[in-house]
Amino acid sequence: MYPAGVIGWKLAARIGLPIVVKFQIGYDPEANVHIGRSVSLKGVHAEGETLEELFENIKAATSDILDIGVVSENGK
Repeated sequence: MYPAGVIGWKLAARIGLPIVVKFQIGYDPEANVHIGRSVSLKGVHAEGETLEELFENIKAATSDILDIGVVSENGK
């Protein structure tokens, strides 16, 4: 597995290596939601009312940003 955010991670993703994205998980009692913020990729964050919903939203956000980040450099 290759960590996102380090040199060469986008190339590793292009050739099919699994990419590891680290998240910090917290809870906001005022908003009553769990929050996840990536420490590997700037701007990737998600929230959910339950941990299960948070993890699903993290998967979706990470998938979206990896698709955009890997593809946009080639212009495809």
